[in-house]
Amino acid sequence: MNFVAIDFETANSKRTSACSIGLAIVEDFAVTETKHWLIKPEPYYFDHFNTMLHGISENHVADAPTFDQLWPTLKPYIEDRIVVAHNASFDVSVMRHMFEYYSIPTPNIEILCSYRIAKAAYPAMGSHRLNVVCQALDIPLDHHRADSDAAASAMIICDIFNKQGITDINEIKEKFSLLPGYWYDDNRYKACRGKPNPKTDTLINHDAEYIDNDFAGVNFVFTGTLLSMTRSKAFEVVSKGGGEAQKGINKETDYLVVGIQDMQKLNGKKTSSKMRKAEDMQKDGHKIQIIGEDEFMNMIDDDLYKICFHE
Repeated sequence: MNFVAIDFETANSKRTSACSIGLAIVEDFAVTETKHWLIKPEPYYFDHFNTMLHGISENHVADAPTFDQLWPTLKPYIEDRIVVAHNASFDVSVMRHMFEYYSIPTPNIEILCSYRIAKAAYPAMGSHRLNVVCQALDIPLDHHRADSDAAASAMIICDIFNKQGITDINEIKEKFSLLPGYWYDDNRYKACRGKPNPKTDTLINHDAEYIDNDFAGVNFVFTGTLLSMTRSKAFEVVSKGGGEAQKGINKETDYLVVGIQDMQKLNGKKTSSKMRKAEDMQKDGHKIQIIGEDEFMNMIDDDLYKICFHE
């Protein structure tokens, strides 16, 4: 099975703000080529948190093409292909927003999410974030460099499919009860998703206790405004997943989730006091991880999502 794995890095919270893209081309279950391009983002500004993650700033993309200028180069690698990404909903969302913004005709692709497939293939793994899976499978990773992330996502799929004897995209339905996504050239779109089960879907008890492996026994602190949910809803998600939402950072904090920062509340600083404290703790060797809202959303599995959002 041949496919291309992709990864976008963004300059800010806007989905049109891709500042780099990485591709990993897979033929016969082997990565044969990797590609990387810088992109001039829209809108053209960089949030400090994003730059801290991927190291890209305005200086790096000053002479880079915009996405519509780059698309003719990317098109032969992506169109009419199976496209893989780790947390594919994010990367495909970036593509969809940029295609709409630049009025680019919709491509024809099928979509696989290496995060969802890794979660189905390795349910006992404590977390299924890209760096965690790569460490467990001994896959090299320069995290948040787009071509490295894309190659890692490709190698995760190759590892799982080789071990499971999967040779066709449709076999993941039988192996993992997952359905591939698609984005067709008539603009029909469906994200990767769990195989529908009417008997259980209609009988879900939304008040039931549920433990999500990514949240069990884990402490979270939030800073800034979340786009996908209110702060109280985020607290509920953490609590119902078996974790704890803290008001302030301490030595027991595992994750600081960073939302949109209100510059008026920062008193001239580039980041919030919580983020500065988390960065200081990291320098001192504490385990705390700083993640964005997208990574937090990626940690919520389908069952927990249904419980918290009543789908």
